[in-house]
Amino acid sequence: MRRGPPAPTCCGGSRPTGICPSSRCCPTGSYLTRLTNPADSHRQANKRARRRKAGQAPPAALPPRGPVVRVVEAVITVRTGDGTVRTGHYRLITTLLDPQLAPARELAATYARRWAAETGFREIKTFLRGSHRALRATDPEVARQELWAYLIVYQAIRLIICQAALRGENADPSRISFTAARNAVRHSITTTPRDTEAHCEQLYQDLSRCLITKHVTCRTCPRMAKRPLFHFPSRQASSAPASQNVTYDLTITTPETADTQVPPEAEQQDPRYVLGGPARGPLASGPGMTVSPCRTDDLGGGVTGPGRCSSETLMRGPATVRSGAMPGSSRAAGLHNVDARVRHRCRGRHVQLPGKGAMFDTEDVGVFLGLDVGKTTHHGHALTPAGKKVLDKQLPNSEPKLRAVFDKLAAKFGTVLVIVDQPASIGALPLTVARDTGCTVAYLPGLAMRRIADLYPGEAKTDAKDAAVIADAARTMPHTLRSLELTDEITAELTVLVGFDQDLAAEATRTSNRIRGLLTQFHPSLERVLGPRLDHQAVTWLLERYGSPAALRKAGRRRLVELIRPKAPRMAQRLIDDVFEALDEQTVVVPGTGTLDIVVPSLARSLAAVHEQRRALEAQINALLEAHPLSKVLTSMPGVGVRTAAVLLVTVGDGTSFPTAAHLASYAGLAPVTKSSGTSIHGEHAPRGGNRQLKRAMFLSAFAALHDPASRTYYDKQRDRNKTHTQALLRLARQRISVLFAMLRDGTFYEPRDPKDVELAA
Repeated sequence: MRRGPPAPTCCGGSRPTGICPSSRCCPTGSYLTRLTNPADSHRQANKRARRRKAGQAPPAALPPRGPVVRVVEAVITVRTGDGTVRTGHYRLITTLLDPQLAPARELAATYARRWAAETGFREIKTFLRGSHRALRATDPEVARQELWAYLIVYQAIRLIICQAALRGENADPSRISFTAARNAVRHSITTTPRDTEAHCEQLYQDLSRCLITKHVTCRTCPRMAKRPLFHFPSRQASSAPASQNVTYDLTITTPETADTQVPPEAEQQDPRYVLGGPARGPLASGPGMTVSPCRTDDLGGGVTGPGRCSSETLMRGPATVRSGAMPGSSRAAGLHNVDARVRHRCRGRHVQLPGKGAMFDTEDVGVFLGLDVGKTTHHGHALTPAGKKVLDKQLPNSEPKLRAVFDKLAAKFGTVLVIVDQPASIGALPLTVARDTGCTVAYLPGLAMRRIADLYPGEAKTDAKDAAVIADAARTMPHTLRSLELTDEITAELTVLVGFDQDLAAEATRTSNRIRGLLTQFHPSLERVLGPRLDHQAVTWLLERYGSPAALRKAGRRRLVELIRPKAPRMAQRLIDDVFEALDEQTVVVPGTGTLDIVVPSLARSLAAVHEQRRALEAQINALLEAHPLSKVLTSMPGVGVRTAAVLLVTVGDGTSFPTAAHLASYAGLAPVTKSSGTSIHGEHAPRGGNRQLKRAMFLSAFAALHDPASRTYYDKQRDRNKTHTQALLRLARQRISVLFAMLRDGTFYEPRDPKDVELAA
C-alpha cells in the first residue's frame, strides 16, 4: 500500500509515477489501469525535448504497455488510545482484478495487518527452525532445498490451523498458537493412528482449544531511533514507547460506476494463487493477498498442477494442498483457487547463458565430464545427473585417447557435456575432439570455478578436486557455464595473429623502456631528445651504429645528417641539431658510460626487428580483415584502424552475443558499478573487471577519434564538467561502444553526427 496525496478522480487528475490514467472503473470503488516503466516516460520526454530544440515534429506516442492492475484509493484515519488522530491518503495496487472476488473495502482493510508478515518470518526462523540453529547444508543447491522444506512445512501447519479454526467457536486462525500447532503436528507424525480421519479430526479439535488468551490485532507503536548497545545497564528510565490499542476508519475515495467488465488483456496475465482468510504468515498476511506461483524451472522446484489429496495426506504423505470451494468473500478461511502439488526437480533446467541468445538445455545430458586441462595430461571427472561418479582419472593429451573416452561415455550414457576451465591454448585440443565426436562443450570461467571451489570442504587444491568441482558445478549450477561457439576460420586466424601482435607490442615497449632507462642513467639530456622518437626508423638506425654519446660526438654533425637523411628527409637536420645541443649540455662523464657502445646497439637492433615484424603482421591482418564481411563496417568508424578492428572482431564478433549495448559496455568494463549498503555506502564506482583487451581497444580508438568533430565536441563537453582527460576518454569510449553495437546489429556504416546534436546528448 502506497501513501500519496489526496486521491484524484477516476477519469483524470494527477497520478503517481508509473500509473497510467484509469481506463475502466469498478463498482466497488476502484479502477483498472496499467503499471508503466518510468524510464519509458523519461526517454519519451527527452526525445520530445531534443526534437523541440531541433525544430522537428514531436515523436509519436508510445502504445500503452505494462501489466493491468487494480488501484484502490482510500482515506484511513487512525485513532489511538491517548486520543491521537492521524489521517492519510493511501493507494493500494493489486493484481486481483475481479471486484466481486476481492471488494475494494476488504482490500483496503489489510492496512491494519500490513506488518503481520514479520510474525510469520519469526515463526519460520525461530519457532520452526529453532533459535541459533544454522542450516545443515554446505552446498548452495542443498541449502536451497532445505529452505523449501521449511516453507512447505510452514504452509502445511498453517493450513492445519485454518482447518482447526473452522471447527472451533472462534473462526480466527490468528488466535491459535503456532507453537502448539507445531508440537501437535510433531507428535502426530511420531504416532501411527488406526483411523487417520478420526486422528486428524481429533487434532483439529485440540488445536481449536489452544487459543491465545490475550490477542489484540489492532495495536500501534510509535517509531523510535534504536539506541546503541552497551555492556552496562543504563541509569536512565526506559524511554521505549508503549504500544496502544487503535481503531481504523476507512473511506473509499474512488467514485463508483456501473461498469464491471474486466479488460480482455487482464484475463491473459499470469495466474495468481489467492490466499483467503485472516491466516497469518509471510504468504498469508491478510485477506485477498496475491502470491506469484513458483515456476518449475527455478532451483528447488515449484508449484504445478493438477493434484488432489485428503487432509490426512498433509500429515503423513507428500506435500499437497486440497482446494476448497470458491467462496463469495475473500475472508473465508482456507486456500482458494489452489489445486497444486509441490514437487522437486534436480535436473532438466533450461539455463540462459550470459552473453548468449540461446538457451542451454541440460535436460538431455546423460553425463557431465569436467576436465582440468594440462600440458601433458588432463584430469577427467564424470558425473551422472543424479551425482554418481562414473569416471575419475587422468587422460593423455592426445587425440586417440581422448576420442576413445568420449566415444565410450557417449555409447553408455548418451549425450556428453564436456566442460573445461581454460578453452584456449592447452584446452583447444580436447574441445575440438569433443566437438568432432558429437559431444556438447561448455566453459566454466576460472574465477567462477575458484569461488565455487571455496564452497566445498577442504583446503587442498589438486587436479582431481578441480575436475570434480567443474563437473559438479555444471550439474547443479548450469547457469554459471558459458557456451563455446565454433568460430569461423577467419576469426580463428585473427585470434592467433592479434595475440602475436600484442606480444610483439609488449616486447617493443619493454625494449624501448630499457633503452630509455640506460640513456636516462648516463645522459638524461640525450634521452629527452631520442627517447620519445624511438618508434621512428631513423632513430633506431642511428642507435644501432652510434650507441654512446662519445660515438655520436665523434661521428660529427654533417656526417650524421647525411647518413639518416634517406630514412628521415624532413627531420634529419632538426634531429641532429637537437642531439648535439643535448650533448653540449652535459660535460661530465658518468661512470659506466662506455658500456653503452655494447648494450644500446644490441637493444636498438632488437627493437628495429620487432617493428619490422609488426609491420609485416599488420599487412597479414589487413588481408584477413578484407575477407571478413564486417571489416568495412568497423573501419568506417573514426579511430578504428586495422589492429583495433581485428581486436573488436576477436572479442565481440558480430555482436549477437550481447542483448543490448549496456551488456556490451559492461563486458568491456566501461559501465559504472553500483555499490550500496544501507544508508552509509552508496554510489557508482569505476569497474575493475571486464575484458581488458576490449577496454584498451575502445580507449585507444576514442583517443584516436578526437579529430572527429562529434567526438571532440563530446570530449570538450566532459572536460568542461571538470572531468580529467582519462575520465573524458572513458565516457567517450562508453558512447562509442553504443554506436558500435548499433552498427554491428544493423550492419550499417558509421554516420557522422552533427556536433550540435552531440552537445545536446552530452
